[in-house]
Amino acid sequence: MATTCEVLLINKTTAYWGHIGDSRIYFSKNGKLTQLTKDHSLIQKLIDDGALSFSETKNHPKKNVIMKAIGDEALPEIDTSKMLLPTKSKMRFMVCTDGVTSVLGNDELEKLFQYSLGHFSEQLSRIIVERGAPDNFTYVIVGN
Repeated sequence: MATTCEVLLINKTTAYWGHIGDSRIYFSKNGKLTQLTKDHSLIQKLIDDGALSFSETKNHPKKNVIMKAIGDEALPEIDTSKMLLPTKSKMRFMVCTDGVTSVLGNDELEKLFQYSLGHFSEQLSRIIVERGAPDNFTYVIVGN
């Protein structure tokens, strides 16, 4: 059995993260959304190779194939990175499963990041459920 994993550690000046699979970590500073991680999926590889456009991914028969996950190998290769945190900026992070990103695109997520944390969470859950929640979804939002 394999699984995806996201790890986010934030201290006063730096954010560190680790990533494997197709869950994601996002960062928003002053309303501008950045996807910090890149999916380890067959679909992402096909997009990167130019064999598939983003619009062709929605109904692709292999959209759930993960290329890297914990449990597939004894010592999996995990992506890690870090960033210095901006001072005096409104910023947030969101760690989420593909149950979120399979239902909402980055443009929609960026709009939700504009809301207060509580309203953001309520709206995100509502939209996912209204759209049929085709997969389990989990997310954590941190920030100001």
